[in-house]
Amino acid sequence: MVKHILLPALALGMLVFAVVSVVKALPSPRVTLPPEPPPSTTFDRPVAAAGLVEASSENVAVGTPVPGVVKAVHARPGDRVKAGDPLFSIDDRELRAELEVAGAAVAAAQARLARLEAMPRREEIPSAEARLREGEADLGDATLQLARMEQVHDLRAIREEDLSRRRFAVDAARARRDRAQSDLALLEAGAWSEDLEVARAEIRRAQAEARRVETEIERRIVRASLDGEVLQVKVRAGEYAASAALETPLMLLGAVEPLHVRADVDEADAWRVRPGAPATASVRGNASLRVPLEFVRFEPFVIPKRSLTGSVGERVDTRVLQVIYRLVTGGPPLFAGQQVDVFIEGAEPPADSGAHGKGEVR
Repeated sequence: MVKHILLPALALGMLVFAVVSVVKALPSPRVTLPPEPPPSTTFDRPVAAAGLVEASSENVAVGTPVPGVVKAVHARPGDRVKAGDPLFSIDDRELRAELEVAGAAVAAAQARLARLEAMPRREEIPSAEARLREGEADLGDATLQLARMEQVHDLRAIREEDLSRRRFAVDAARARRDRAQSDLALLEAGAWSEDLEVARAEIRRAQAEARRVETEIERRIVRASLDGEVLQVKVRAGEYAASAALETPLMLLGAVEPLHVRADVDEADAWRVRPGAPATASVRGNASLRVPLEFVRFEPFVIPKRSLTGSVGERVDTRVLQVIYRLVTGGPPLFAGQQVDVFIEGAEPPADSGAHGKGEVR
């Protein structure tokens, strides 16, 4: 009798003990609060969007028009630059040598033109005049010798060959005189106008070649295209800079006064966003910091939503409307490239939207 009562009681006690042990071993549920409260808004019909802070000029990826080894980097991240300020420069020693050669060619062409324009030289005139007088004297002497021989009445006293030689001597002397006279006239006339024009054309060609080399040297200096701030520098002196489109630009430049926010609005909510609607941006990590936004424009082309995995083969079915806002000055400090949570006051749905929603789908 006792055995029949003791065994069930013992079994019941063990069961109770097991249940109590299991209950005590279970973890007690605790409410875990997030480190920071999620962003919130006071708008009645909010449209949420992911925002990215960017320069008002948009982020300008700076590259180089010609590849080469970087000689020097003239700007650092955070530097304020003006349009035309040098950012970095490419090695140009070979072009510097070509510029010296081109400069020497210009100097030689200018010297040739100066020599032509200075003609005739005063020192050359007396010499040409002397040659003319010499030619006239030779002609006079040859003419005199021929006249004496022709005055001989007895043709048997002279040979016909000697008479012919005298006549040829007169013709040769006359030709030398005429040549000396022409040389003097040509010397006194100075340089030929066509020769001057050719010399001037040679100067222009040499100067154009020098300007071409100077332009190539200038292209080795990459300058800022606008007034702004250097946002990122990914190039160092001694590195090779390619002129192709790079995944990571050599430098990033932008106008940061003021900053803009590019908000990605889901296409399903795009119809609710209106120009000039109130909007705010909440800073990631501190939702209590809200910055008012001013509407700037819509990007008219709806684009696919940005892929988060970075996979080339990933299929993205969602598209977003990008809305550009201006950050109102005086708020918390924000930087280009920073993410923010954007809330926009949405438009009211049409009054007959419910009636349309009850239509039968066949």
